[in-house]
Amino acid sequence: MGLALADSINGPYTMLSKPVTDNKTAIEDGYAFMYHKKIALLTTDNHGIIEKGGGILWLSDDGKTFDYYEQGFKPIENYIAFDKSKAKRHYGSSIAKFERPQVLMQKGKPAYIYVASGTNIYGGDCTVSYVLKVQE
Repeated sequence: MGLALADSINGPYTMLSKPVTDNKTAIEDGYAFMYHKKIALLTTDNHGIIEKGGGILWLSDDGKTFDYYEQGFKPIENYIAFDKSKAKRHYGSSIAKFERPQVLMQKGKPAYIYVASGTNIYGGDCTVSYVLKVQE
């Protein structure tokens, strides 16, 4: 996961010389927000750094080096029971998983996570989005 910085929204932007995380496999779909007085980065875990098909919550003091991480969310079947034989994959891997996480903050805390999926667990002809309530 790379990072480019600028003094102004209009740029010019300069790419940092190294990735902000030190993982050896690909992550994607990064969403940054403030969490417990740190900069958080919520990403997908496509290759199993913690659990393939889940998400990773990375934490940083400066937003340039994310050296601590924990599980951000789990694969779909941990939240919703469904018949895997009826699920229909429209894009992505063969694992029914969440992608592109976005966080809704309320009173300074994550309240909901909005996620998409390339697998329709109901078997329909379109992709599906989900809203997950964060439990305290």
